[in-house]
Amino acid sequence: MSLEPNSAKILHIRTMSGSEIVVAADDVRDVRSLKQHLQSKGEGSRFRMLLMHGDRLFKDDCSVLELPTDLQMVSLNFADTSEDQVGDLMEAAFLGSVAWLEELLQRPQDPNRTLPDPLGRPPLRRHTALGAAADGGNAKAVRILLEACADTEGCAASESDEVPALAQAAAQRHVQVVRILLEAGASTESKGILAGIRVTPLLAAIQSYRPQGPDEKSMEIVQLLLEARADPNFVGQAPRDVQHDSRPLVAACQGGHLEVARLLLEGSLRGDVLPPAARAHVAPALVVASSKGYLEIQRLLQESAPTVLEISTPQQMSHLDSFTPLLLAATWGHVGIVRLLLEAHADPHTVYGPDGLTALSEAAAGGHLETVRLLLGRQGLIP
Repeated sequence: MSLEPNSAKILHIRTMSGSEIVVAADDVRDVRSLKQHLQSKGEGSRFRMLLMHGDRLFKDDCSVLELPTDLQMVSLNFADTSEDQVGDLMEAAFLGSVAWLEELLQRPQDPNRTLPDPLGRPPLRRHTALGAAADGGNAKAVRILLEACADTEGCAASESDEVPALAQAAAQRHVQVVRILLEAGASTESKGILAGIRVTPLLAAIQSYRPQGPDEKSMEIVQLLLEARADPNFVGQAPRDVQHDSRPLVAACQGGHLEVARLLLEGSLRGDVLPPAARAHVAPALVVASSKGYLEIQRLLQESAPTVLEISTPQQMSHLDSFTPLLLAATWGHVGIVRLLLEAHADPHTVYGPDGLTALSEAAAGGHLETVRLLLGRQGLIP
């Protein structure tokens, strides 16, 4: 075996198909990095490779200096795997136990195996180790599983939820995992069920699990997804109770949001006059303000449209069966995400469901002043 200096060493690797791959020893450190190099050339997962010279097998930590210049590459089939071993792989992935994960994948074990339901029900669609790693936010585990050729559309699943890894990472605000999965080609439009709602990764990022709505991590994820061409106008289907009127002014008055109501009225003025379409909203808003005892709002409405005599009542609780990322972001009042979606050409004029809700009415109902201002500005109602 030649022990020529590393800088002059050229490795010749013979594949099972009979072709030869030539690698400069300077390009790799050890057997593991050599396998990674071969994987980048399309030779499959490094976990299924063996590198040999005659009967001698070289382990991953073997230095390139110790390798002969001619090697044989063998590609292994996946080993038989028990349900316990599949469960172990998912647990290692969720916990981010890199050493345990490497050990299991070296068997080699199929990273895309799923577990049957313990009660004998139809198996979950694609609940895989990659979904578990994404759920746990373990970037190293995600990278290792992708090296093992894990399906990027593998799901994280529970008894009621099942979402692709990218959507789960987005919902959990795992920014680095989202970035890795996007780089690996995960679909921005894969759909799943999260908390009973049909979502894409973009909707999952906005919906999140946080009672107070999206935070700055969510906003960063939204930006990453939009840069990856996620559809800002996707319409999801889910039942949802709506406890406010679909008209922005009425919704703002129901919530007692004085400054939002003032802004909406200012945005409706044509000169110093409210046009008929806007005045039609003042009457039900006035009824709401009066019935709830919001005296300042009542005074504002009376000053804005003193001649309104029409009697009307707000709509009752209704049922919404469609929504988009913009509606969801407006509901949370996350002005940064709303701005990103509008810049990505989300349509602020879209009407949602049979009740006629809009992003503006949702923002108004929540009293989200800056979001209302942004939406009015985009619609050309205020400068």
